[in-house]
Amino acid sequence: MLAYEQQAIACVNPRRKDPALENESIPSKVIEYISSKSQVISVENKKLHDIFGDNIIWCNSEDLTSKIRYAIKNQNKEIVKEKIDNAYNIANKNYSFKTIGKKIDQFLECFWSSSSIK
Repeated sequence: MLAYEQQAIACVNPRRKDPALENESIPSKVIEYISSKSQVISVENKKLHDIFGDNIIWCNSEDLTSKIRYAIKNQNKEIVKEKIDNAYNIANKNYSFKTIGKKIDQFLECFWSSSSIK
């Protein structure tokens, strides 16, 4: 899939807006799309928007079509590349296997150090 995503003008996450779901999760597909170094269009997610800012094209379900047209049409290629690179670097810093592994290690260390099981 990554090869297809890398060739895309933009990868689209047309997720239904659900406040309950948004409070409990992030759309992991967006992280996958970012790792392909393609432009990403996604329905707004507050947590991801706080992390990635305007490096992702955010939309609501009503304006998804216009955002796709925007991604296809006349954008400054240098600015698009800069946003793609920024999003990739942010994702790599926050969601790489190495980063997630460290977080798991820290969690387990806290768990084992406070546990009576040793």
